[in-house]
Amino acid sequence: MKRLIATIMALALLLCGMAAMAEGGTAYYPEIEAFVGTWAVDDMILEIVHMTDDDALLDCIITQYTEDHAGVRWIYDSCAYDDAGNALTSRETGAKFDFTEDDDGILVDSEPVYYEDGAASFALNDDGTLTWTDFKETPGENEKVFERVERDIADGPEAAFEGVWGSGRATLTIESLDDVIYCTVFWGSSAWEVSRWEYAGCVYDAQNDCLVSNADGVLTNLTYGEDGEIASEEQVYDNGEAVFRIDDEGYLLWEDKVENVAEGMRFERTVEVVEAIPVAELAEGYIPVILGIEQGTAGASLKLAQAAREVAGFAADHDLSGADDANLTACVMIAVEALSGEELSLFAENFGEARGLLDACFEDWEANRPAFEDAGVADMESLAGDAAVRLNWEKLRDATQSALDMLAG
Repeated sequence: MKRLIATIMALALLLCGMAAMAEGGTAYYPEIEAFVGTWAVDDMILEIVHMTDDDALLDCIITQYTEDHAGVRWIYDSCAYDDAGNALTSRETGAKFDFTEDDDGILVDSEPVYYEDGAASFALNDDGTLTWTDFKETPGENEKVFERVERDIADGPEAAFEGVWGSGRATLTIESLDDVIYCTVFWGSSAWEVSRWEYAGCVYDAQNDCLVSNADGVLTNLTYGEDGEIASEEQVYDNGEAVFRIDDEGYLLWEDKVENVAEGMRFERTVEVVEAIPVAELAEGYIPVILGIEQGTAGASLKLAQAAREVAGFAADHDLSGADDANLTACVMIAVEALSGEELSLFAENFGEARGLLDACFEDWEANRPAFEDAGVADMESLAGDAAVRLNWEKLRDATQSALDMLAG
């Protein structure tokens, strides 16, 4: 089994290098998609792929290793579908040759060539197997029955790309489902407006060590309602092209070939982390306090001092001394993004007022004591003199401001 996986990986390097040279996108023809994929029997591997300029045609490549890094290969390009026999056919375009690869699976020699006018058929059987019939050598008798091999992304070099990547308000997810690589980008311009780029069927380009999507990317603009559900969606185009590569520093670069929207962006791999503050606690004990501050009304200054005392108490209840700043900001952003547009504007305005009073209080309690005593929250004195509470507040303050800045941007 290890040899089979190694064989598939080596062939994948050859195929992906060839795929990078093909132009145009891949349309969907249901009758031929059942053939596409990796097949195996004994020491032979058959790859059926989209590599021609005509999306209705497929290329079939058979590899048989006779020793490490060497063997025999058959290539039948531009195979057409024959609905009468539920088969792919190649009419005198097949080539058979010996080959040698280097340690990385890259082709270094393809001699001798036995012929370049081979004919063959590849027929799907009722039991899900596939029969290759070679009409060049011992016509009609040289047959092999292949079984499909499912190759997960983790088996190949493209595994380095798999996962979730982030850059500012953009999130890129790369995953393999049913042997197909999907690259999806979500990029929010606000809490309610998001653009989504979907690239299905990306292929790994071994020569340039990147993932490539040719002319089948779909850009859709989404608008969300206050209930969090999609209120509207508009498709901008469905012929997008993109390249995804990892630079020397480990960042993932997304090259959008249509509008070049990602120029200068670098995506960093995200990891699962524990919430610095549970979002639910922010939504229940922090966000409502800021929203409840009343401005321009009788007793507004008293209510501001009371709210500031509650926020300080919230900070005192959460040890943020070792919290990751990006993690904390993400938690605050998730909680704030649940607000409506009007609520978000009010939160931002009120936060500025609360921030000013709390910063002044921690800097000089005596100068601000009257405001808190008048509001009936003189116990703020013990919090104002606590260095740990001040640190917690400053971490929460900076995370909130960062979240608001990103939402505004």
